[in-house]
Amino acid sequence: MRLSPPFHKIEGYIEANLNEPLDVLHLARIIGMSRSHFSRTFRKSTQLTPHRYVMWRRLTRARELVEASDVRLSDIALETGFSDQSHLCRYFSQWIGISPSELRRQNR
Repeated sequence: MRLSPPFHKIEGYIEANLNEPLDVLHLARIIGMSRSHFSRTFRKSTQLTPHRYVMWRRLTRARELVEASDVRLSDIALETGFSDQSHLCRYFSQWIGISPSELRRQNR
């Protein structure tokens, strides 16, 4: 999913900072919007709240790392902005439908 032109700067920022906390107020300030205006406009543009978009990008990146590397899940969790391996596994299973370790086994 590509973000619409007003959000291209945000898209790059999110990708470059997946391992950092990404709160809505900070994202809104990057492009000079109020928090509420940013949230409404972002959701209208993407059909996702900013938080859901960030989580989707984190999970997409985590999935890529799980499938293409032997990096430990705990390291993938930290690299993609999850607090720990358990946090990653919980969201991964909810959104993707299988655990990261199961996905890794399937791709061997």
